[in-house]
Amino acid sequence: MNRQDVVKTLMLMAVYDRRDVDESTVGAWIPMLSDITFDEARDAVLDWYADNRDWMMPADLRRHVADTRKDIAEQQRRQHELEQAEKARRREADPTCGNPECQCSHDQCWHGRLKEGEEHTVSFGNLNRVHAFTFHPTCPECEKWLPEEVTA
Repeated sequence: MNRQDVVKTLMLMAVYDRRDVDESTVGAWIPMLSDITFDEARDAVLDWYADNRDWMMPADLRRHVADTRKDIAEQQRRQHELEQAEKARRREADPTCGNPECQCSHDQCWHGRLKEGEEHTVSFGNLNRVHAFTFHPTCPECEKWLPEEVTA
């Protein structure tokens, strides 16, 4: 956060706890909030004063932001796992793409960056296999066959 955002954060706190916001207060809070966005700080302040009568201190704000970031990361991880499980389920349920205009041979090869109509070498353990296939990179159904590192 920059100085202006720190001032806005402290002024928001002052609405609830009537603290004095002077140069020394702002100067003391700036290094404590340098790695936090204003939106994160505002949300932390609003959440804090919804449940507390005590003054919010830098440690309280930082803890709230850290907990929120951890919750968001966990939600993203769970969503990612669900998406990967759905991709796997779709691959098992339909060994081909399902698009009648697409001639993808997904059951033969879906590893690596696939390019339309070219031969592609895929490594399975110690065994290299070459598959010729036609892959339609614009086919939304084909995307379910691509590994995460290609679609991400």
